[in-house]
Amino acid sequence: MERNGYFKATCVGVFIGFLIGASLLYAFTQYSSPTKDNQIADLQIKVTSLENFILINSQKSAGLPLAGAPSPSKNVTERAVIQNVSVTLGGLLVWAQAIASQDVTITTAWIQNMNGTIVAKGNLLSTVLPMDGTLTSITVLLPNGALSSGSDYTLTLVSVQGESFVSPTFTFVTT
Repeated sequence: MERNGYFKATCVGVFIGFLIGASLLYAFTQYSSPTKDNQIADLQIKVTSLENFILINSQKSAGLPLAGAPSPSKNVTERAVIQNVSVTLGGLLVWAQAIASQDVTITTAWIQNMNGTIVAKGNLLSTVLPMDGTLTSITVLLPNGALSSGSDYTLTLVSVQGESFVSPTFTFVTT
């Protein structure tokens, strides 16, 4: 019985390797121009997402534990959503809310450019998003010159429990 599970996992592994190879071959044939760096980065994200999807489903079908899944003893109920990010003098004003039956304490803010590179760490006071879903403002102070005017960014809020919540894209414009 055990050998059958390992055989399934091996077959699925070979299939995943084939899909990854085919995806990479497609990437190199379609996006070989150096002027298409953004398209290549986007394709790499899609390939990674496909690999993760295939890995999780192959582990489920083989009856193996899921990679990256929280351990059964860890109760992950912390959920929040960022509704809006607006530019203020010296920083950002973030509107967020908890969307589960637990308060969410935000302790850190990271700002990423459209390539996914972290370009700044925002300073903020620890803020609690109440479990009743009340829309709460968070002021994030930025280092001087950390963001370029006219560029697009995303903001990630990190909770005290290590969960992260990503904002919609916003454009940094100085007035």
